[in-house]
Amino acid sequence: MSYLALARKYRPQAFEEVIGQKHIVQTLSNAILQNRIAHAYMFIGPRGVGKTSIARIFAKSLNCAEGPTVTPCGKCNSCTGISEGSSLDIIEIDAASNRKVEEVREILDNVQYLPSQSRYKVYIIDEVHMLSTHAFNALLKILEEPPSHVIFIFATTEPAKIPETIVSRCQRFVFKRMSREEIKAQLKYIIAEENKKVEPEALDMIADAADGSMRDGQSILDQVIAYSGDSVEASHVEILTGALEESLSRKALPLLSGSDFHGILSLLEECEGRGADFQVILSKLSRLVRDMLLFRENGKAEILFHKNDLEYYEGMASSFSPEKLVLINDLLADAAQKLRFLSEKRIFMEFLFYKIIHSETLYASSSETRNTAAPLPRTAAETSSPAPRKNTSSWKESVLELAGEDHSLYPILETARMAVNGKGVLFLGWEDPYFHKQALLREDQIIGLIRKIDAEIPVRMILIEKKKDSRKEKESRQKAEKRDKDIPEEVLEFKNTFNGEIIEQRRKDDV
Repeated sequence: MSYLALARKYRPQAFEEVIGQKHIVQTLSNAILQNRIAHAYMFIGPRGVGKTSIARIFAKSLNCAEGPTVTPCGKCNSCTGISEGSSLDIIEIDAASNRKVEEVREILDNVQYLPSQSRYKVYIIDEVHMLSTHAFNALLKILEEPPSHVIFIFATTEPAKIPETIVSRCQRFVFKRMSREEIKAQLKYIIAEENKKVEPEALDMIADAADGSMRDGQSILDQVIAYSGDSVEASHVEILTGALEESLSRKALPLLSGSDFHGILSLLEECEGRGADFQVILSKLSRLVRDMLLFRENGKAEILFHKNDLEYYEGMASSFSPEKLVLINDLLADAAQKLRFLSEKRIFMEFLFYKIIHSETLYASSSETRNTAAPLPRTAAETSSPAPRKNTSSWKESVLELAGEDHSLYPILETARMAVNGKGVLFLGWEDPYFHKQALLREDQIIGLIRKIDAEIPVRMILIEKKKDSRKEKESRQKAEKRDKDIPEEVLEFKNTFNGEIIEQRRKDDV
């Protein structure tokens, strides 16, 4: 017999074998016991959490020779046919490859026929959100009043893409992600059944990499066993999964906390040498930063992605202020969108980490400083608060005076126009889109300077669009250009030298 993947070999065959979806199992079991069988069900949830498996078990329970029953025998023709995938009355359809209206109409044509050997004809349509609009419309009528011998079970990971007219005709069941402990318990059972050995740390890494999906956890374990043989070590899991990026991300945070840019450069070189995926590193870092923020604000392990790493968070969370953590997350999210389109990913990561280290300076973050040295004395410009001015030139002079020592900010403010309107709003405007964009990136710092002058004045930063010529001005300019073409070059030179204007032209013969 050919090899059977662990995810298929250990697929649950009865309700009591289902892990992590107790609310779904209880509801369906009660429906069978009370003979309250609906004609259409919608199974909603992330990948690998048991949607298709429970659909098959439900079909088996309804069609078992001893049923309908919540404990199918697993031995009758109907049960064995469903388990082997050979039952003519259980039709599984992949909507991603059968999404056209013609294929749905073919299904509807066969619905009217009675089951060949079962009580119910069950249609299990996976990834139903992939059906076209016309295909959904074709399903509407049959879902409203289907034959009594037909049951539809729809499975989807993206319920938002399904029309409400379809959803309203189904009983909805929302599947939850598997917990880390549930995945670990099942993997331990599989390892024991397969007579393999695994390090506890390796098991933790597989459960983390599964990310709430039992099927993903089983597939990763299958891959690691193929690589390592009978004994699975943590180093093997690190090589084959995102655990490598996880460990590298954990190394990065202390370096960022200590502003060790040289250490960051060495770490990025290690990442590149070990073939780490920078995109995954950004994702792992974002999770760690999120956990640190929640740990600081709440302290409850239940809401963390990494529930067993409280010691790590206790040691690291105090190194970052909440404001700094929020800023880091914003930078990581922005970088994740840009990184995928870049060829020089390492250079981009170097600049990203430099921005994180110097974020207080570059982004005028309000983060608390961790420097225990005495603060430097404030300058006169910082301690004094000049009176608010309505005059544009006075505003600009005051703002430029405060920004004088910042050589990167001064050119941005110098190119700006500043004016207070009748409602007391200060407008800062730029004609050059480049300086306007730079100003938006440093908006907090600019507003901080203005607040030193007037703590309450509203501020608006705008791009000034160049005024387009009116139709008359355009025609006048075109006439002038045409006239200049007919004027001799030496006359034009004389005109431009004295900044004059040609009032009338006469030919030599007219004089």
